[in-house]
Amino acid sequence: MTASNATIRQTIYDAVADLSGVNRYMYPPESIQVPAVVVAGLDMKRATYEGGRESSATILVVVSHSDAEQLETLDRLLDVGDGSVMASLDATTEVDGVSLAWDSAGSYGEVQWNGVAYYGAVITAKVWT
Repeated sequence: MTASNATIRQTIYDAVADLSGVNRYMYPPESIQVPAVVVAGLDMKRATYEGGRESSATILVVVSHSDAEQLETLDRLLDVGDGSVMASLDATTEVDGVSLAWDSAGSYGEVQWNGVAYYGAVITAKVWT
């Protein structure tokens, strides 16, 4: 059985739980406490007529825009080594029927959220259920 959208969001939220000092949001909030990882959305495409689907998740990673030194934190979160969002996603296999892997990271730079400027990037993750 294919995992529900709520299960996918929960799995991504849980995957980044061990990132030190990082706030996480399962759903896009009105305001963001930085540094933060936000499960911003899901894209789904029908894969089979029996209900199978291909999914991807859009994950927003943001830090404060008040100081360029915050970009060091963003770099660490977007790196592929331990302590990064990427490593946390890749380490998630068969959790509640969901496996994750990061696919791409882009839009690195200034990100606007509800009229507030942050430094950030958008990660696209592949989701297997």
